[in-house]
Amino acid sequence: MAYGRFSTDTQNPRSADDQIAMLCEIASKAGWQVVRSEKDEGVSGSQSDREGFMRIAEAAHNREFSVLMVEGLERLSRNRADLFQLYDNVLKPNGIRIYVARSNSIMDDTAMMLLAWKAGEDLTQLKQQVRRGQNAVITDGR
Repeated sequence: MAYGRFSTDTQNPRSADDQIAMLCEIASKAGWQVVRSEKDEGVSGSQSDREGFMRIAEAAHNREFSVLMVEGLERLSRNRADLFQLYDNVLKPNGIRIYVARSNSIMDDTAMMLLAWKAGEDLTQLKQQVRRGQNAVITDGR
Protein backbone atom coordinates (compact mmCIF):
# COMPACT_ATOMS: atom_id res chain seq x y z
CA MET A 1 0.00 0.00 0.00
CA ALA A 2 1.23 3.49 -0.84
CA TYR A 3 0.20 6.47 1.30
CA GLY A 4 0.49 10.19 0.62
CA ARG A 5 -0.53 13.24 2.65
CA PHE A 6 -0.23 16.99 2.63
CA SER A 7 -1.27 19.36 5.39
CA THR A 8 -2.62 22.68 4.21
CA ASP A 9 -4.55 24.31 1.41
CA THR A 10 -1.48 26.42 0.62
CA GLN A 11 0.52 23.35 -0.37
CA ASN A 12 0.53 21.81 -3.83
CA PRO A 13 -2.82 20.02 -4.20
CA ARG A 14 -1.05 17.32 -6.26
CA SER A 15 1.39 16.61 -3.44
CA ALA A 16 -0.30 13.44 -2.14
CA ASP A 17 -0.75 12.11 -5.68
CA ASP A 18 2.88 12.96 -6.47
CA GLN A 19 4.03 11.07 -3.37
CA ILE A 20 1.98 8.03 -4.36
CA ALA A 21 3.30 8.14 -7.95
CA MET A 22 6.88 8.24 -6.64
CA LEU A 23 6.18 5.31 -4.31
CA CYS A 24 4.61 3.29 -7.14
CA GLU A 25 7.71 3.90 -9.26
CA ILE A 26 9.96 2.71 -6.42
CA ALA A 27 7.75 -0.35 -5.93
CA SER A 28 7.88 -1.19 -9.62
CA LYS A 29 11.69 -0.99 -9.67
CA ALA A 30 11.85 -3.23 -6.58
CA GLY A 31 9.47 -5.77 -8.10
CA TRP A 32 6.73 -4.98 -5.59
CA GLN A 33 3.07 -4.61 -6.48
CA VAL A 34 1.12 -1.68 -5.03
CA VAL A 35 -2.27 -3.24 -4.36
CA ARG A 36 -3.85 -0.07 -3.02
CA SER A 37 -3.15 3.55 -2.22
CA GLU A 38 -4.59 5.92 0.33
CA LYS A 39 -4.17 9.64 0.84
CA ASP A 40 -5.19 12.48 3.09
CA GLU A 41 -5.31 15.96 1.62
CA GLY A 42 -5.27 19.23 3.53
CA VAL A 43 -5.13 17.45 6.89
CA SER A 44 -2.42 17.75 9.54
CA GLY A 45 -0.37 14.67 10.33
CA SER A 46 -1.01 15.40 14.00
CA GLN A 47 -4.68 14.38 13.61
CA SER A 48 -5.48 10.69 13.96
CA ASP A 49 -9.03 10.91 12.62
CA ARG A 50 -7.85 11.24 9.00
CA GLU A 51 -9.91 9.09 6.64
CA GLY A 52 -6.94 7.66 4.74
CA PHE A 53 -5.07 6.94 7.98
CA MET A 54 -8.09 5.06 9.36
CA ARG A 55 -8.52 3.09 6.11
CA ILE A 56 -4.87 2.00 6.40
CA ALA A 57 -5.57 0.56 9.86
CA GLU A 58 -8.69 -1.23 8.61
CA ALA A 59 -6.86 -2.70 5.60
CA ALA A 60 -4.00 -3.77 7.88
CA HIS A 61 -6.40 -5.59 10.20
CA ASN A 62 -7.71 -7.38 7.10
CA ARG A 63 -4.12 -8.12 5.97
CA GLU A 64 -4.76 -6.57 2.56
CA PHE A 65 -1.10 -5.59 2.15
CA SER A 66 2.32 -6.54 3.53
CA VAL A 67 4.28 -3.27 3.18
CA LEU A 68 3.08 0.28 3.84
CA MET A 69 5.08 2.71 1.69
CA VAL A 70 5.47 6.38 2.65
CA GLU A 71 7.73 9.17 1.44
CA GLY A 72 8.72 10.04 5.01
CA LEU A 73 7.43 8.82 8.35
CA GLU A 74 6.00 12.30 9.08
CA ARG A 75 3.64 11.80 6.11
CA LEU A 76 2.07 8.91 8.02
CA SER A 77 1.81 10.77 11.33
CA ARG A 78 3.42 13.57 13.30
CA ASN A 79 1.80 12.34 16.50
CA ARG A 80 4.14 9.88 18.23
CA ALA A 81 1.37 8.14 20.18
CA ASP A 82 -0.73 7.58 17.05
CA LEU A 83 2.28 6.37 15.10
CA PHE A 84 3.34 3.91 17.81
CA GLN A 85 -0.23 2.69 18.25
CA LEU A 86 -0.57 2.03 14.53
CA TYR A 87 2.83 0.34 14.37
CA ASP A 88 2.71 -1.68 17.61
CA ASN A 89 -0.99 -2.59 17.70
CA VAL A 90 -1.96 -2.86 14.04
CA LEU A 91 0.90 -3.14 11.56
CA LYS A 92 3.47 -5.21 13.45
CA PRO A 93 1.02 -7.86 14.79
CA ASN A 94 -0.27 -8.34 11.24
CA GLY A 95 3.23 -8.76 9.81
CA ILE A 96 3.13 -5.44 7.94
CA ARG A 97 6.33 -3.48 7.50
CA ILE A 98 6.80 0.24 6.81
CA TYR A 99 9.01 1.31 3.90
CA VAL A 100 10.27 4.91 4.03
CA ALA A 101 11.37 6.22 0.63
CA ARG A 102 13.43 9.11 1.97
CA SER A 103 15.76 6.70 3.76
CA ASN A 104 15.17 3.85 1.29
CA SER A 105 14.64 1.47 4.18
CA ILE A 106 12.21 -0.82 5.94
CA MET A 107 11.67 0.36 9.52
CA ASP A 108 12.74 -1.84 12.40
CA ASP A 109 11.74 -1.10 16.00
CA THR A 110 14.76 1.13 16.71
CA ALA A 111 14.45 3.16 13.51
CA MET A 112 10.73 3.48 14.11
CA MET A 113 11.29 4.86 17.60
CA LEU A 114 13.90 7.38 16.45
CA LEU A 115 11.98 8.63 13.42
CA ALA A 116 8.71 8.87 15.35
CA TRP A 117 10.48 10.97 17.97
CA LYS A 118 11.90 13.21 15.23
CA ALA A 119 8.49 13.63 13.57
CA GLY A 120 7.05 14.75 16.91
CA GLU A 121 9.92 17.16 17.51
CA ASP A 122 9.53 18.61 14.01
CA LEU A 123 5.84 19.24 14.70
CA THR A 124 6.65 21.01 17.98
CA GLN A 125 9.18 23.21 16.20
CA LEU A 126 6.73 23.97 13.37
CA LYS A 127 4.04 25.01 15.87
CA GLN A 128 6.53 27.35 17.59
CA GLN A 129 7.50 28.93 14.26
CA VAL A 130 3.87 29.49 13.31
CA ARG A 131 3.11 31.09 16.69
CA ARG A 132 6.16 33.34 16.38
CA GLY A 133 5.01 34.43 12.91
CA GLN A 134 1.46 35.07 14.11
CA ASN A 135 2.73 37.12 17.05
CA ALA A 136 4.90 39.20 14.70
CA VAL A 137 1.87 39.94 12.51
CA ILE A 138 -0.16 41.02 15.56
CA THR A 139 2.70 43.15 16.90
CA ASP A 140 3.22 44.82 13.52
CA GLY A 141 -0.52 45.41 13.17
CA ARG A 142 -0.67 43.65 9.79
